Amino acid sequence: MKKSKKIIGTVLSLILVISITATIFIATANTKETDVIITVDKSELSAGQSATVSVKVTSNYPVATMSIPVFYDKTLVDVSEVTATLTDYSVKSAITDEQSMDASKIYADTGVDSDKFGFILVNYIGGAGKDVPETTDNVVLTFKITAKTDVSGTETIKCVSQSAKTDENIEGMLYFGATVSGNIIDSVPENIENVNLENAKTIVTISSGGTVLIANKELTGVIDADKNYIYGIPAGTTAEDMKEYFSVYNGSFDVIANDAGYTNGTGATLVVKDNSGNEIDYYTLVIFGDVNGDGTVTVSDSTTVLNASLGGEITGGDAYNYAADVNGDGTVTASDSTTVLNASLGGEITINPYEK
Repeated sequence: MKKSKKIIGTVLSLILVISITATIFIATANTKETDVIITVDKSELSAGQSATVSVKVTSNYPVATMSIPVFYDKTLVDVSEVTATLTDYSVKSAITDEQSMDASKIYADTGVDSDKFGFILVNYIGGAGKDVPETTDNVVLTFKITAKTDVSGTETIKCVSQSAKTDENIEGMLYFGATVSGNIIDSVPENIENVNLENAKTIVTISSGGTVLIANKELTGVIDADKNYIYGIPAGTTAEDMKEYFSVYNGSFDVIANDAGYTNGTGATLVVKDNSGNEIDYYTLVIFGDVNGDGTVTVSDSTTVLNASLGGEITGGDAYNYAADVNGDGTVTASDSTTVLNASLGGEITINPYEK
C-alpha cells in the first residue's frame, strides 16, 4: 500500500511538473517580443566622410504599427537621406528633429539633451484591408551621417527605453502595436520589458584630422568612394566652378585633363592634395551623357551610346561606360541613347541618375 501511494505521489508530481512546464512554455510562446538593432557600415569617419546607418526590427508577432525615435549626436554629424524603407504599410514616414512640429515631445522624460542630440522618428501604420507582416525582420529606417569639420569625438546613435510608450508614460514615442484580429490595431502599448534595446546603439569615432574631399551638401555633387568617381555636376561646369561643388578639408585639389584634353569632361581626374602638396587621393569625373570626354552632351554622344546598346564599345574606360548609363539602371540601352539625344537638343539629363 505504501508502495502504491509512493508511485501515485511520483506520478502526481510528474504531472504537476509537466503542467507547470507547459504553462510556462505557452506563456513564453504567447509573449510578444521585439528587438531593435542599429548598425552602421563604417565605424570611423574623418571630417566630411559619410556612413549609412540602418535600423532593423525583429519580432515574433505581426507588427501593425510602430514608432521608433533614434537619437544621434548632432554636434558631430549632419544627417541626410532619411528613408522609411518598408513597403507593407499604408502609412510610413521618417522625420528629423528639424522637420518635427513638436520636437519637445520626442525628448520628454528621456534624459536626452536636445542641445546635443537630434533625432529621426520613423512611423509605420498598417491599413484596413492590407495584411501586415506575420513577422518583421527587416530594415525599417536608413539614413546617412556625415562627419562635420573641426570636430572629433565619439558619435553615439541610439534608442532609449525612457522614450517608450507605457501605461505610466502614455506620451512615449517608442511603440510597437500588435494585431488583435484581422487588421485591427492593438491600441494597448507593449511593455518595454519585451522590447530589447541591447543592440539599439552603435558608436562611430569621428576624427578631425586628415585630408578629405568633401561635397557641398547644398549642391548636387556626389563623391563615390567605392569607385573613386565624382559626379552630379551639370555638363559645361568648368574646372574652376567645380570648387563650388567640392572642397578639401586640410588640403586642396587640382583637376587634370582627360585624354581628350578637357578638364571638365568625363575622364578628367581630380587630385586631392594635403597642405604640404602631397597627393592623397584621385577621383575620376563623370558627366552623365558625355561619353567622348569633351564636357558637353551632343548628338555624337547619343550615337555612341546607341552603338553601345547594340553591342558596340565605348572607349576610354569604365568611367565613360558609367556616363552612358543615364537612367541609372546599370546597363546601357537604347533608352539611354534617346535621353542623351534629347539632352543634346536642349533637354535635361538627371545629373545623378543613381540617386534613389
